[in-house]
Amino acid sequence: LLYADPNATHAVWVSTFKTAWTCLSRVEQRHLTEFMVSLLVKDYHLRSVDRRPNVVQTLLQSASACTPQLVLPPHVIRYHARTFNAWYTGIELLQETLTDPRESDSVRETAMDALAELYAELSEDDLLYGLWRRRAAYNETNAALSWEQIGQWGQAQVLHESAQITARSGVMPFTESELALWEDHWIITAQKLQQWDVLSDMAKNEGNKELLLECA
Repeated sequence: LLYADPNATHAVWVSTFKTAWTCLSRVEQRHLTEFMVSLLVKDYHLRSVDRRPNVVQTLLQSASACTPQLVLPPHVIRYHARTFNAWYTGIELLQETLTDPRESDSVRETAMDALAELYAELSEDDLLYGLWRRRAAYNETNAALSWEQIGQWGQAQVLHESAQITARSGVMPFTESELALWEDHWIITAQKLQQWDVLSDMAKNEGNKELLLECA
């Protein structure tokens, strides 16, 4: 049956892995985590990228089922969630990373960046806004996202511009992630407001061919 039914194989593997994980010592769990990361980054997984379920989906689901959770690097989770259609499992793993008291602040920041990217790619705007409301350092960020949620793109654009000006003046510290949010969402608001001439000029100056194509 396991050879004939991939879904049965997936379910048995996840259940077996979860049970085996609880039998390991902390040291053995750490060693297995290192092996899992090494296994996940192998190129040969791309051969099964179109299969459902595929190997990476099964491995990530196994990691998610473990208690305590098998902690994987956020950038590895983000790449595999996107590439192997493991969106839900990847998001679940990243959310668990944010609440794990063992993780450092730098790992949590990386996990939030990865989570924000997955939310954005899935167009889960409300989840993205909620994530940024918990981590934004600037009041302008929260206000701009609130305006975006109700479709007030002009007000949101003004606040994204204001935040960038304040940050570049050195008045308040900022993170690269928040700066990238302002820049990306300024472009989104300009698109919503049909400011194609402005976007076209910006795309030419920055050599952004993808944006220039959208403006054509």
